[in-house]
Amino acid sequence: YYLFALLSDAMGDLDGELWAIYLQATWQANHCAAHLYAEYAATARAAIEAKLGEAGIADGFRVTLQFLAANLYRRVGDFAAARRALMAVTLSEDVVPDAERRTTYQAMHDELLGFIDREDVEQQLILAGD
Repeated sequence: YYLFALLSDAMGDLDGELWAIYLQATWQANHCAAHLYAEYAATARAAIEAKLGEAGIADGFRVTLQFLAANLYRRVGDFAAARRALMAVTLSEDVVPDAERRTTYQAMHDELLGFIDREDVEQQLILAGD
């Protein structure tokens, strides 16, 4: 996935979906050397942050991208950056009008914050019990 993303980026393909391919590369590198995962995670984070900078992103999708960025910081052990990224997520009624979705996002937020507080870098399923 990482090579595919690099080649696609170089050729100008994927129309803003490069972040997703880099994210998939982190999953592929999860059981490889730590430095490889860290490199892929940094690239995925940068692509996610670039996507977040684009205009017209739906608020719910923006929240998902913010969670992904915070989680990537956590996975490489940058807990201060993970906390900052997570605290930047806004879950107000204006941003997430659907009450059920807002409740789910808040539970995800709280669970991810718990992983950060415990300084847990392991791969975790968020809301795995649901």
